[in-house]
Amino acid sequence: MIDVTPPTGIVATVPGAPVQVTNATNVTISLTLSKPAKAGTTPHLTFTPPIGSASVVTLSGGGVNWTGVFQLTPAMGSGFGAFALSVSDDLGNLGQLITSGAFLEIYNTAKPSPPGLPPSSWSPLCPAAA
Repeated sequence: MIDVTPPTGIVATVPGAPVQVTNATNVTISLTLSKPAKAGTTPHLTFTPPIGSASVVTLSGGGVNWTGVFQLTPAMGSGFGAFALSVSDDLGNLGQLITSGAFLEIYNTAKPSPPGLPPSSWSPLCPAAA
């Protein structure tokens, strides 16, 4: 039987989403592959922010476990950024699928205030609850 199944990846970040980026913020990446990367190679991981071009996340590690650090800046805007993966296994199967953690929500504004309490004249919508 010939193995034609490409590796897939799971991306986890610290801090987790959503990430406030009012100043430059370092994000630690953990990439876990479904099968080892080809010996002597490193998976290629990029992050494309809501505004701006893709940044390469330099990874270190081996086999199925890889880590890296990249920097978010306020100029990257607010919204969802996307990770992209390219990795080959020892048989040359090319994997690009991120099964979890493919997107990271960032925002470059102050945290919003929590909502206030309902006004004292508030009443439930359901008459049975009154």
